[in-house]
Amino acid sequence: MSAELVRLKKLSLQADELTSSGKIEAARIKVVDGMELAAEINAAPFFYFFQGELNYLEEHLVAATEFYRSACELMPKSPLMLRGLGVVYSKRGLFNKAQGIFDRALKIHPYDFRMWRQQGVTYSKMKDFEKALTCFDEALALEPNDYHSYRQRGVTLTNAGRLDEALLMFATALRLNEKDFRSLYEQSRALQKIGHGADAARVRSLSIEMKNQVTRVPPRESLLARIKMNRIRKNQERILSQFRSSLHV
Repeated sequence: MSAELVRLKKLSLQADELTSSGKIEAARIKVVDGMELAAEINAAPFFYFFQGELNYLEEHLVAATEFYRSACELMPKSPLMLRGLGVVYSKRGLFNKAQGIFDRALKIHPYDFRMWRQQGVTYSKMKDFEKALTCFDEALALEPNDYHSYRQRGVTLTNAGRLDEALLMFATALRLNEKDFRSLYEQSRALQKIGHGADAARVRSLSIEMKNQVTRVPPRESLLARIKMNRIRKNQERILSQFRSSLHV
């Protein structure tokens, strides 16, 4: 594998981690860097994939779906491409399609803890809490320090009314990453449901304060990302036309 493809994969994983952590502006910077590199080296699947990621971050979910599908057509066994498509289907509420993608992906990549986590999130949205918890257990068996899985397990337990267990999950997530403001927010929801209103308000305030601290992106990096994005968008039709033409050679 070339050094450029290794870097593309690294950028995609960094973007995934930042998105899962709620650091959307920082994730966007990684995505734009990935798009730029993919365009430079004519890596069509990754260019489509990062287009999908960018549209996902900007809540353009139908467009994101089409880009992820194009990426999957070119790399049908890639966990990155398949996970992106499954996640956007789940975000759109197309749960059966999402589960179909995750099932297919896990047959190819049974040790991908991120795939298990995302499948669990989708089952949780479907209110199939037991299946969701099983998926999170699989994810954590593969990666015991995945604080996102502990958080999502806590969200599922909260929605299932198992509030004491949920609070343990958020405490574990925060022990693994004390700056996970999303776990703090979910902890406040569980505290509110359990009847501890004052504690819930205090924790929610902490989560907002922490979010403001950890999601700030230096103005220069944000400006560079916007410049790159505008350059890519200006040339997007030409780039996509080149990619499409190369597929029919």
